[in-house]
Amino acid sequence: MIKPITEPFIDWCCLRIASDDAVIVDTETTGKYGEVIDLAIIDAKGEELYNKLLRPSCLKPGSKILCIDPDAEAVHHISEAMLASAPTILDEWYEVCQIVAGRTIITYNARFDSERITYSLRKHGMHLCPSCRWEYECAMLGYAEFYDAPPRWEGAGPAWQPLGTACSQQGIRLNPKFMHRALSDCLATLALIRQIAAAGENSRRYRP
Repeated sequence: MIKPITEPFIDWCCLRIASDDAVIVDTETTGKYGEVIDLAIIDAKGEELYNKLLRPSCLKPGSKILCIDPDAEAVHHISEAMLASAPTILDEWYEVCQIVAGRTIITYNARFDSERITYSLRKHGMHLCPSCRWEYECAMLGYAEFYDAPPRWEGAGPAWQPLGTACSQQGIRLNPKFMHRALSDCLATLALIRQIAAAGENSRRYRP
């Protein structure tokens, strides 16, 4: 479930970086509609709580069918060979749930991460019970409302910004070498939240 951010975005950023229970989650996948193959979790101080590659159900020994979409691999640079001996998300799910239990879960594009995690578990034969379902707060949607760029189509809300673009808009420099991996994107999301909290009303907004 995705919880709407009800506070003004600057206030929300200040609350989240001061929180002892907030965590930031990010994933990389086999493709746009694929399984999670990289999962990371950090806390609001930037401490790494979890960071592992995960073997998807579609990766079969000896199969000549591509499991990872080449376009996705070109972005995150995770190969099938890197996943051959990795645990599955099902193997790791208990540990992951222990880490996030009772915490506020922040992602940048909560719809994508939540859908891919649920899909991955189902591909491994696990259907989430209500008590296992996470509640997410979406920094991407909150930032879109704050930055207030024109909608991409009629009737839509403010245009959402890719994470790297949002960081650039706020003067945050990211090392391209480490972008588009789960841990680095968690850290980039935290950097964006920290920057908005620190700059407050001086944070940059859309200007035509």
